[in-house]
Amino acid sequence: MKPKSNLKYTGKEGSSWQGEITNLLSSETITTYSGGFNKKLSVRIASLITGSLFLFYILSSMFSGNGSGDSLELRKEKLPEKHGFYYHEIEASSPLIFPNVDHTKVLKDIGVRGLYILRMGPNDNNHYYIKVDDKPVPEEVIKKTTDQAFLAKRSFLDHGKLVYHKGNSPDVIIVTLIDFDKYDEATLVKIVQNRVDYGQKHNYGVYIRWIQEFVPVLEKQDLKSQYDNIKPIMMRAAMHAFPNAKQYMYLDDEALFMDMNLSLQKHILDPSVIEMSLLKGVPVTAGSNINTYQNFHASNAKVIVPQGPDGKLDLSAFIVSNTFSGKVFLEYLCEPLVRNYSFESFEHAVAHILQWHAYLLSKTAVVVPKLFASIYDPENKALNDVYHYTEGDLLISFKGCEARGTCAQEISLFADKAKK
Repeated sequence: MKPKSNLKYTGKEGSSWQGEITNLLSSETITTYSGGFNKKLSVRIASLITGSLFLFYILSSMFSGNGSGDSLELRKEKLPEKHGFYYHEIEASSPLIFPNVDHTKVLKDIGVRGLYILRMGPNDNNHYYIKVDDKPVPEEVIKKTTDQAFLAKRSFLDHGKLVYHKGNSPDVIIVTLIDFDKYDEATLVKIVQNRVDYGQKHNYGVYIRWIQEFVPVLEKQDLKSQYDNIKPIMMRAAMHAFPNAKQYMYLDDEALFMDMNLSLQKHILDPSVIEMSLLKGVPVTAGSNINTYQNFHASNAKVIVPQGPDGKLDLSAFIVSNTFSGKVFLEYLCEPLVRNYSFESFEHAVAHILQWHAYLLSKTAVVVPKLFASIYDPENKALNDVYHYTEGDLLISFKGCEARGTCAQEISLFADKAKK
């Protein structure tokens, strides 16, 4: 005989979960014991388990915000359902979001140490943190303040709170990271203005942020070694800032739009254009045994990545769509286990993903750089290949300029050409 229970078990449809647990315990466990004492003890254990679960359910309802309206409102105030690094966000008035580059010198003087909270750890394991509940400084306070250091710091911290969640979102977002330690104000103005001019020309959104804004997000808070690993984090932030856009194009600060009349929709994103630039049946990266698919169709492309003349992927520019596949691609790269693994480079990490995950490879178009990452050749030796920049290309990439020590000069020269 089964022990009696005050809880009713009504079957799978519409059953009470407490009754189901008791029924399972009484029918499966208790009947295996012999003797009245064991049966009574088992019934008591079952009752205690059921009562504990029921009490836990009641308490969790009270503290999770699903009980009273006040608790729910308090929960919403503390943690919005969707947010970026900060809980409190600012609705941007324009889809052209970029930092105040006038603050370049002041931010450089302040440094990362003066922008964040530094918590000291053992063995010099210090870590920078941001206040996730930091509220934006009111406009009236900004207008009354003359302290330039305060203004620069607050502008820096509040810039990451800007989002554009309006229904009339642009379809395409141009994404770029800039560095106040890397370039002076004049060079940064040319980089930012180049994106803004192109975005305005085609009604695209622009999303530019200081790379130093992402230092607290990193486990290894060393910009020099983690520089490229911030790119997917930045792209994910762009998706949050512009959730209704369709395509996001990342572009290094060492690259410029040159032909302002060419739109991304017609010059790059059109499947017929992608088809002509596809690298089919070639190693994903130099020396790989995994090749890109021979039967790849451009209409399936959710990620577009160029491959350089050395056979390695070129992540100075890449495009990700606002789709499940695009988000999976970025989320994988944002995963700390992947980000902190000892890959030889960010390009190698991306190549690893494409080689080991056939699904993502089937959604990624590997293309020639001529499509949107033409490499500048200062010696003009290679003018008729699919890798290097010639007049009429949409973009120019100054890849390698850091080693040449010519980045600022080349950016200035070609930014002026693009203007004309």
